[in-house]
Amino acid sequence: MIYLGRISLAVVALVVALIAVPRQASAESLVPFQATVTEGGFTPTPCSPVPSLCIPLTGSGEATHLGKIQESALVVSNLASNPAPGCFTETRDTTFTAANGDQITMHATGRNCSTGPTTVTAWDSYVVTGGTGRFNGASGSGKDTAMIVVAKSAVVTFSGKLSSPGSLK
Repeated sequence: MIYLGRISLAVVALVVALIAVPRQASAESLVPFQATVTEGGFTPTPCSPVPSLCIPLTGSGEATHLGKIQESALVVSNLASNPAPGCFTETRDTTFTAANGDQITMHATGRNCSTGPTTVTAWDSYVVTGGTGRFNGASGSGKDTAMIVVAKSAVVTFSGKLSSPGSLK
């Protein structure tokens, strides 16, 4: 009987300690994130894994929590894949740089599909892989959609959730 009493007391003490310990960042600390970027002329080049196209991109736009941004990205479109007719799988590594130099980095996977003789639409799911400045340790995820006019321009929209040890409210 005394043994059961001690176990019960230990369980109660453990529950109280768990309730009292501050919780790490949770879904409640995630804030909405949106960005729209216009990318200028770009030139795809063959790259690995063969056959793939590497497409270096630069652009500018606006993002919540960053304001005016510059974008640098690399899209790799795998031409050996064919998830649907006229479509290829892709990866996208993106860095957004705010006017003060703070950055957010992301990695995305998805697909791009031909929508006309000179147009392509791409859809990706991204994860925030880090950042600098007030975005040091940033995390989050979301989706992006690119409306592309081949070899001319693209408009990319990002939407999702973002968390950072810095102040984002």
